[in-house]
Parts: sequence; C-alpha cells; structure tokens
Amino acid sequence: MWRVSNFRFLIIVMSLGAFLMALEVTDSTPEAEKEVLYPYLMMQLYPERGESLLYRGVHAFAVEKNLAEARRLFEQAIATGLKTEEDLFYRYAEVLVQLEASEAEIESAVGLWRQHFPYSRRPDPREGPGMVPAARAGPSSLRGRESL
Repeated sequence: MWRVSNFRFLIIVMSLGAFLMALEVTDSTPEAEKEVLYPYLMMQLYPERGESLLYRGVHAFAVEKNLAEARRLFEQAIATGLKTEEDLFYRYAEVLVQLEASEAEIESAVGLWRQHFPYSRRPDPREGPGMVPAARAGPSSLRGRESL
C-alpha cells in the first residue's frame, strides 16, 4: 500500500513549482510594456552613457523636432565611443542634412556611418524624401524638372 508519507518530498516540490508558476502567470506588466520602459529606465539610471544619449537624441529628433538638441546629444554619444548602434550614426547624418550643415560635416557623418556599417541597407541620408540624390546633385540633375 502506498502512503502519502512516501511522496511527501514530491508533493512539496510540486507545490513549490505550482506556487512559482502562479506568480509568473499573475505578473501584471506585459513583456511589450517592459520593453518600452527599458530605454527610459536606462536614461534615468545612466544619463551619460552613450545609449542614453542616443535615446534622448532620438526623442529630441523624432518627438520634439529639436534638431539642434538632437545634434548635440548625438555628438556627445559618438564622443563616448559608442560604435555598435547604427541608428546613432544614421540619425546624426540625417540631423546634419536637415540642419543644412556644411558639406564637409555631412560627408564626415555619412563616412562614419558607412565606415562602421558598410553593409547597411538604409538609403543614403542625403537622399531623403524630397531631396535631390547626392550622386546626381548639381545643375544637370534639375533638367526636366521645370514642369514639376
């Protein structure tokens, strides 16, 4: 005859497992919400890290439309030595194009982006919507557009 005392250890382990499973199931914060909160948490904990400066720069660029602030933050992030985020170099070049910075600054930024991410599939930031493509820029590229 089997007794409950023979299975006491198994019952304890199974009860503990069921309790931990119930805790995991009742977690009130969904995973998607945790991922959204991560950048903001990192910005608060480590405001001077390159990733935090990048997040703040993207926020200034995309949400606040403050291009001068975005440029300052992107330059600080690059100065920290952050080289693993393509967004940093690409957005920095985009900001310079939109701020109509000097051609040398834009070329330098695009060169940095291409140096660190030579196989990127993103279009050249100088060729954004409504811009004349950089490879064809010049008076000859405007021929035939008078009717537009």
